[in-house]
Amino acid sequence: MGAAVCPICPHARTFAAHNMAFINLNGKLLPASGPAIPVDNRCFRYGYGIFETMLVKHGCICFADRHRNRMKGGLDVLGLKRPLHFDRDLFDRHIPATVKKNGLGEACRVRVQLFGGHGGIFDHLSDGVQFVIECLPVSDTVTHLNENGLVVGIAEGIAKTTDTTANLKACNAMIYVLAANQAREHRWNDALIPNTYGRIAESTIANLFLVKDGVVSTPPLAEGCVAGIIREVILEAMPETVCRPISTEDLLDADEIFLTNAVKRVKWVRTFGDNQYHCEVAKHIAAAINEME
Repeated sequence: MGAAVCPICPHARTFAAHNMAFINLNGKLLPASGPAIPVDNRCFRYGYGIFETMLVKHGCICFADRHRNRMKGGLDVLGLKRPLHFDRDLFDRHIPATVKKNGLGEACRVRVQLFGGHGGIFDHLSDGVQFVIECLPVSDTVTHLNENGLVVGIAEGIAKTTDTTANLKACNAMIYVLAANQAREHRWNDALIPNTYGRIAESTIANLFLVKDGVVSTPPLAEGCVAGIIREVILEAMPETVCRPISTEDLLDADEIFLTNAVKRVKWVRTFGDNQYHCEVAKHIAAAINEME
């Protein structure tokens, strides 16, 4: 099997195949190739959990406090109790130890999955929150603005809900897998996901922004998008950004479209349907965010 190309960052060099050597399961470093989680795990059975995906550069977790706060909020929504010092130990001890054990000190993508216990839906959660940490290398240009814009389309036959879990990075991510399957079939770099009202909520792995006549817009959280880290950074740094529902017609009428997430940062869209876009505002925003590190 050949090496895989990052779907949201086509300008970046092709990632070489990498067999992750170790994972961290509840504080224990274990071989990644071995069995770790029992089949009655609630995350495996029901998708009962959340995850954080973060960029680690030179041993430092980028936007660590924002990831920590989003993680706390997600655990509260799921009703998962944290032991004393859980947050501090996870970020200050377990993530750095996992990165070091895998020899990925320069730059890597860390995925922390947090979940609730074992058993059936009605079983009592006696063991509280558990976690598993994975880490994989990333290109040294991962945060650069893409030279070649992305090609995107709208996924069909699926819709994002707008309930109390919609803004979480939830482990039940089947809708994103189905959307990514469509992106692959259509040779898009990413797929946009509509909500149950037919408006565009986000993409498979990113928040959505558009620019029209110099005004930057993004869907509000009430539209069902994930509460993204870079989305939050942009809204704080650019309070003039408008949070409003985004329709397909808005995308077709836009001057620019760009996508954001915590690892890739800002990636601009070149083509949607028959429309072509430029990236002047996205270029400025990408540079400003990268200067925050």
